[in-house]
Amino acid sequence: MAAAHRLEPFLAWRLERGDCSAPSTVAASWREARRRGALLGLAHQAALRLALNRLGASDVPVVALKGVALAWRYYPEPSLRPMRDLDLLVQAERALEAAELLADAGFARESADPRVLADALAASHELPSQRHPRLGVTIELHHRLTDPPHRRGYFMPQLSAPDVLARAVALDCGGLSVPCPSPQDLAAHLIVHAAYGHRLDCGPLVLADLHFLSADAAIDWARLREDAQRQGWVRGFDLLLALTSRWFGSSPGGFEPPPDPILDAAEQALLPDPAARHETLAAADLAAARTPAGIARAVARRLVPGPEVVASEGGGRSMAALWPIWAAHRIARLAGGLADARARSEAHATVRVMRWLEAGAQFSGH
Repeated sequence: MAAAHRLEPFLAWRLERGDCSAPSTVAASWREARRRGALLGLAHQAALRLALNRLGASDVPVVALKGVALAWRYYPEPSLRPMRDLDLLVQAERALEAAELLADAGFARESADPRVLADALAASHELPSQRHPRLGVTIELHHRLTDPPHRRGYFMPQLSAPDVLARAVALDCGGLSVPCPSPQDLAAHLIVHAAYGHRLDCGPLVLADLHFLSADAAIDWARLREDAQRQGWVRGFDLLLALTSRWFGSSPGGFEPPPDPILDAAEQALLPDPAARHETLAAADLAAARTPAGIARAVARRLVPGPEVVASEGGGRSMAALWPIWAAHRIARLAGGLADARARSEAHATVRVMRWLEAGAQFSGH
């Protein structure tokens, strides 16, 4: 579980401090993961320098989201906060230009199909990923901070990407000056991304993120909660701060404690079985849908391949030719997941939290 949720380096650090104990073989694997994390951090730093230099040469405004600021500024050492990839936010109107610039710098595109790119701009928050083969680092170009409203069939708070770009602050990341979100914007994005974008399946690392970020006195948590109340995500704010307080022993800011059953369900949702993640989320989508139209949208999202899937998995076939094979495979996977008791339990916990969050948004008038 520690490996699946990128917690091994953090737990190795806690072992070193005497905060916890583990069998020698487990402790050794955690220490090795911490060492690998330090090396991976150097690769991410090199990729970030390359990307920022290329985008900066063309005056493309950019902000490094989430992990960059957390790893290099807020965590005790960068290796404790592993990143799967680098998330860079750019202006929507310059996103395609930015993708071209990164491709010229050696970041190979997952897809350059015009249909895929058009769909990503219209219906997603990011373009297809780009990977640098020599550095082994993937970049995801974001043109929004969240998916468009109701794309997933449930309430999705809308954070302002132009405002985050305008309020960016330069941070020293290992000797590299990197534009990052302001501390206030970083906190908002972490909460909305985890509670609504990922429905908590991103794992408990977000609690450590909020714990270390809370040391920044520049964050006005009371004002952040007022913003959350106005924008409809105050329950996500309360939930994640309550969980952070429960597990780290201190509260980063004032919050209204959610009911204990919701906290318990959220803890279960934070620790999904990685092998059944997609099936668990599919079951949660279906269970959370409350109308025939909502159920139809949930089924379509799972059983109708989008342009990106057709381009990457179709082998030159059209959507009509790919669909029967692809849908049959997805149905088989979903059936297998629904037959698993743990997956059903996790889906139930996720649905319980989703409905509680959505009720809060409806109460706020969103």
